This record gives sequence, C-alpha cells and structure tokens, in this order.
Amino acid sequence: MNKKHFISAAALCLCTPLMLVVCCKRAHDISDRPCDIYAAHGTPCVAAHSTTRLLNSAYNGPLYRVIRESDGTYLDVTADSRGYAFSELQDEFCKGTVCRISVIYDQSGKGNDLTQAAPGTFKGPAKGNFNELPIADMAPIMIDGRKVYGAYIMPGMGFRCNNARDLAINDEAEGIYYVIDGTHYDSGCCFDYGNSSTNGKAVGTGTMETTYYGTSTAWGRGNGEGPWIMSDMEAGLFTGYDAKLNDVPSINGWRFVSVFVNGGDGNKWDLRGADATKDSLTTYYSGIRPGSKDSDTYYPMHKKGGMLLGNGGDNGNGSAGTFYEGVMTIGYPTDEAINAVQANIAASRYSAYPLSISRIGQFTPGSTADVTLAFTSEKEKYKSLSIKVDLPQGWTSAYDSGQEDLGPEETRMPLFRITAPQGRSSGEARFIAEWQGGKAELVQRIRCSESLKINELQLSSENGDTRPQFIELYNASDSDSDLSGLELIARHSGRAPLSTFRIPEGTRLAPGAFYTIKLAPTAVLAPAKAGSRELLLAHSVPLSSDITVNGSTYRISKTGTAGSEPTVIFTPVSTGPRINIPAGSTNIPTTSVSGFRVGDKMGIDLGGNYEVVTITSVGTAATQSTITSATKKGDTVFDMDATSSLRPGDILTISTGSRMEEAVVKRVIKSVDAPAPRMPGMPFTSHEPGTVEIESGLKYD
Repeated sequence: MNKKHFISAAALCLCTPLMLVVCCKRAHDISDRPCDIYAAHGTPCVAAHSTTRLLNSAYNGPLYRVIRESDGTYLDVTADSRGYAFSELQDEFCKGTVCRISVIYDQSGKGNDLTQAAPGTFKGPAKGNFNELPIADMAPIMIDGRKVYGAYIMPGMGFRCNNARDLAINDEAEGIYYVIDGTHYDSGCCFDYGNSSTNGKAVGTGTMETTYYGTSTAWGRGNGEGPWIMSDMEAGLFTGYDAKLNDVPSINGWRFVSVFVNGGDGNKWDLRGADATKDSLTTYYSGIRPGSKDSDTYYPMHKKGGMLLGNGGDNGNGSAGTFYEGVMTIGYPTDEAINAVQANIAASRYSAYPLSISRIGQFTPGSTADVTLAFTSEKEKYKSLSIKVDLPQGWTSAYDSGQEDLGPEETRMPLFRITAPQGRSSGEARFIAEWQGGKAELVQRIRCSESLKINELQLSSENGDTRPQFIELYNASDSDSDLSGLELIARHSGRAPLSTFRIPEGTRLAPGAFYTIKLAPTAVLAPAKAGSRELLLAHSVPLSSDITVNGSTYRISKTGTAGSEPTVIFTPVSTGPRINIPAGSTNIPTTSVSGFRVGDKMGIDLGGNYEVVTITSVGTAATQSTITSATKKGDTVFDMDATSSLRPGDILTISTGSRMEEAVVKRVIKSVDAPAPRMPGMPFTSHEPGTVEIESGLKYD
C-alpha cells in the first residue's frame, strides 16, 4: 500500500513615515457589506470572518460554530434578518454548560474557514498539541443595539487555515483589516490576523503579512507604553520603515479598534487604524517596505498564503485579544474602498455590553457574598428598568430592584447579597436587566463546596527522594465534609483530561482531619473484565509480587512489556489539519513507530473513545517535510529536509490550497532524517537536506 506524505512548499524567491487623518464620506449604505465595497473597487475578498455580523451580502451560511463540552454536539450560529449574529441560538444551546467556538466560517465563498490551530514550532495545550478553543460567551458586546459575542482569545488559544485558497503569495498585493477589543491585549506573540506560513513554522522574513495589536516590544514598537497597531511580517513587528521604534502613538481610550494593513505589488505598504465607532481613519505609515533601502529582507515579500488568527507564524500562542470581524482581499485596496469600509464598520454601532459584574468567588456551604452589578445605558433614556438574578435551586439573593428610569449614559450599580445552600452545589447565576423595548442578560458560573485544602503533596521522586507520591486533603471547616464522588483528574499538556481516582461514596472527613490519596506503583491502561487473568499496565512489576486492584490482591505469575510513552497519530498540519480514521480501519498513520512490535497491544485515544487493539503489522512513520529551496514547474528532482521514511511508489501531497498537487516518488537519491526541533533561544545547527526524484514534473512553481 502506498503511503501519503505531506510537504510544505518552500519560499519562492522570484519612505518616510506619514501621519494622515482622513474624514470619510459615507459612499455606501450600511446594507452594503465590507466585501461588497471591496469588490466594487476591484479588490474582492478572499477571506472574511466574523462572529458578530455578515460581511458579504452574497453569503447565506452560518457565521461560526460552537461546540458543547458536556456532550460534544455543535451548533452553527447564523445571522438574523438584519445580518447580525443570532446570539439567542447560542445562549439556549449552551445553557448550563460550557461552549467553545470551534469554527469561524469564511464568508468570501473560498472556503477558508478558521479552525483549531494545529501544532507548529510551538505546541498547543489541547489534545494532540492543538491550540485551545475560546470559550464562546466570554466577550458579549452590542452591535446596532443587538447582543453578539466576540472570540475571546487567551494564551494557548488560536485559529488557523493553512490550506487556504487564493490568498496573496510572494509579493502579490492584498488588503487586510480586523476589528478587535482595544482593552484586551498582552505582550505575548502574537495577536495576528492575516497571511502566514502554511505549516505552523517560521519560514523566513517576509513570509507573513498580518494585522497586529498589543504591547510586544521584542521585534518592534511605537511611542509610549502601548498597545500599538502594527504589522507582523515574520521575525518583525512593524509600525513603519525601521525595524524597532517608529513615531506612532500608543492607542488609548478606544474600546473598539480597527486595524488596516495593505501591501504588495511593488515596494509599498501602509498601516492604518481607527476607533471602530468613528468614521475618521488615521494613516500611521505609507511607504516602502522595512529596511528595503539596504536589504531584500522584506522586499520582495515571500508570502505563503496560509491564514491565522490569534497566534504567530510559528504558532507562538502567548497572545491575548478579542476578535469581532476581519477581511482579506486580493489586490491593493483603494483609499476610497478602505475609507468606505471604515465608515461601514462605524455605522454598525459597536458598543460595550450594558451589563458587567464583579468577580464571583467560590462559596462554602451556607456562606454569603456581595456581588456588584453595573448597568450602563447608551445614548438614550431607558424606561422602566428592572434588574434581577435567577439562581440555581437552593441559592438565595436579598436584592429586589423594582423599576426605575435611567437617563442617557447613566450607570446603576445594584448590590446582590447571595447566599449558598448548605450542601455542595454548582450552576449558573443569570443576571437579567429589562426595560421598555430591551433586555440584557449576563451569566456567571457559581459553585459551593466544602473548605477543602490540598495540605501537602509529593508528585515526583527527584534527587534520590524515595518517598511515595501522594496528595493530602485537609478539612479546614468546622463541620464534616462529604467527599463522595470527588475525582482526581490529570491534565497533561497535549492530551485529553484523564480521571485517575474517584473517592468512594459515603466518604466523610471530620473537621480538622486529613485524607490521603496515594499513587499506585503502576496504572491499569485498559479495563479488565471479571475473570480475566491479564492486566495491561503502565509500568513493569516484579514476577511473583503482589498487586492490589479495587481492594483485591493478586499474585503476578507472568510479565510482559510495560506500556510506553504514547506516540501521536499523524497530523497533516498543512492540508488537514486532522485525519478522519473511520471505524473498522486497519491502518493508522503515526509520527513514530519506534518500539512497536507485531502482537503488541496498543491503546488508542486515552481519555477519549479509548479502545485496545492488537498490532498485526508495523510500517514506517508518516512524514511532513519541507522543500528546502525554490522549485519550478516541470522539476522532477528537489531537496527536502526529511526523506528517510520515503519509499518508491509513495505519494507526496505538495503545497496547499489551489496550488496543491500530488506526486509519486520514483527514487530517494539522498536519505536524511528530519532536523531536530529548534525552540527560541536555541542556536542554529546546520542540516543537510535529502533529495528525492518524482515520476513526473511538478505542475506549479
């Protein structure tokens, strides 16, 4: 059976600062969408994403998808008759559980959907080392008087579309903008939106072109302390011509921010920004590419045509920010188009959500805490305003607001005194404000549990320490604590959460008493049926020793090989990012086959839909490689950074998007292993590429 291998195409090498404020005329009605405006000026959208509204009048699909953690089901959130996200669908679907935004759909018609970012140079914390997905209800706002949600991204999160179609590559012209929360940012890398590498790696200067917002100073900055509007062009964040400081201001006081970056089709680019609620657009820079008078580092550009949101080209996922909408065009937009799009954004009336709430901490049984709610009206009078809270069964609140009128831009701050029930409880506190012609609702998760503390723990045996590993709980309250059903869950970065221990029903802990959970010498890796004499264990145990399972002791009469560190199912980062393996499949592509033997037992999907299979055959590991130098249409021989697992007859999937093609390996001229991963701060080491010949010439450069 021929194997398929996936390759990222290599890079193909084929001024003065200006501050300008432009006041725009509204050349387009609000019914015209940003993509309509760009298309009318000859620069059509090739990507358009939003969790708040329609960006293209020709699009009639969903805006984004949410997935419930409780059962894994999903809901596609559509737009209402005015083109705004139908947030009530999400609220009803996610009631009582946590939802995450898993897809932000492309409205351009190109199919460039943003999905969970696959592992790159930097690994994500989610299962398979993917980045985490944002919680769906973390960023409520108003748009034209309607409640919608943004994508609230924290470090470790991010989206990608490595297999994007028809985005600008090399020095082709493009336009990019996004609308974000001006108060949510950090200094991590990198809250980007735009053109990126296709393999989750940093592949050289000039290979990216994105919008950026934050306070990172490692690669570039503006005046003051930030945050700054910048552009990420890979290995450099730029506010102008110079590589470090440029004369642009920090952004202060803008709740909603528009960032525009345009570039390509010659040695030119520009950077613009605005308060997203205003028509006025500021040009921070318009001129030649950074450093291009003295070097070719950023001109000509070598853009790769992938897409990202909320992370860097190498999947650097230390950033924070909230995304509302964004667009990418093919072609350099005209000033008229850019100004009209900003006017369209302003006409959408982005505004803060009227409700906010103080932090709610954890309750103990019977305890009381004060919670302050803030409600702020918009630029109009609110009549007959009433505010209340709905609590889970057993919880109580002493506040009852009655009704009152609220003037324009006034704030009310009612204090709710909330009391927890006597037993363990968790749920949602639903704060509701209603007035004539309107309603706002804010949900906070609350919980009540006993005053348990982790008093002492020993989780590793280092430097000759032979003490057993354990966790000791302490009841710090003055009453018995019911421990029944409490679970100890292991969360290993890159793997699914795994329940490792459950405290038996009926277990109670007296005031001031301790409860110790001891780590067993090994773990059972798969369920064993009653009567079975075989256990699959994580560690070796001595022959003839005793082992205790669920309170019963058994003597070991025969031993095999202990379980090993898990390998990973192959992730086609550039073209996937996931492989669907149907039930009944007998072959599984993995990133390593080291240690596997015919007849071994293998567990699949630990912490998920776990099953145990028997290995009947071992092949070679799947490969994701990179072409190390430019290739031309018709080439049959080229260099790659990893060729050791290739065999004649294997199928290579080369490049991405509309330039993707397949080729059959004729022979491996030079076999080399993949280079060792290099993390930031590590020195560069030379790596000689391998060489492969394919049966017929490449279809594209």
